[in-house]
Amino acid sequence: MFQMILKLDVLVWLLSYLVGSISFAILVSKSRGLDDPRFHGSKNPGATNVMRTGDLPAAFLTLFGDASKGFLVIFSVKYFLVEDLLASEAEFLIAGSMLAVLLGHIFPIFFKFKGGKGVATSGGILIGLDGFLGISVLCVWIFVYCLTNISFIAALSSALATVFLSAIIIPISWTENYEVLIFATWVISLILFVSHHSNIQAFFKK
Repeated sequence: MFQMILKLDVLVWLLSYLVGSISFAILVSKSRGLDDPRFHGSKNPGATNVMRTGDLPAAFLTLFGDASKGFLVIFSVKYFLVEDLLASEAEFLIAGSMLAVLLGHIFPIFFKFKGGKGVATSGGILIGLDGFLGISVLCVWIFVYCLTNISFIAALSSALATVFLSAIIIPISWTENYEVLIFATWVISLILFVSHHSNIQAFFKK
């Protein structure tokens, strides 16, 4: 029984990674006849870099797509697998899927492992996990961005807020093994800081 559950866990995590590997920045740019975002600006295939092309609809589609894949993976695992098949292993399966879809976005197998920084996908993941948590973190991002007008500072502020908010909100929604989910959100926050290391270095060199 344990081996069957483990095999199913690994399969779900692999599928989560593959979904995360879909780069909407590249696909949307190609469909709208834009230059490859990996060769312009920050060379990052994300919504912010697509927005630098001046094509706002493309940037919105990229943002929506990247957030949606994070949300849909966690929502699907949470409501279509966990409740019927793996109730006793729910938190472990969800936590693994959270990390897998984010790593797929940052290191996409379909695009030579060169992906985005994971902000939108992380937001979708958090909303899929807990709507109140996700919306709370989004509010932090919006507030900081309105103050600074710098997207990476807003991203890192929301990542830091996630560390504290997840420790407060997740235990209210989950009665068992919620520590695993809190730990997964902390790892996601750490990944966001690491993925923005070049922005941090450039900021302090000014």
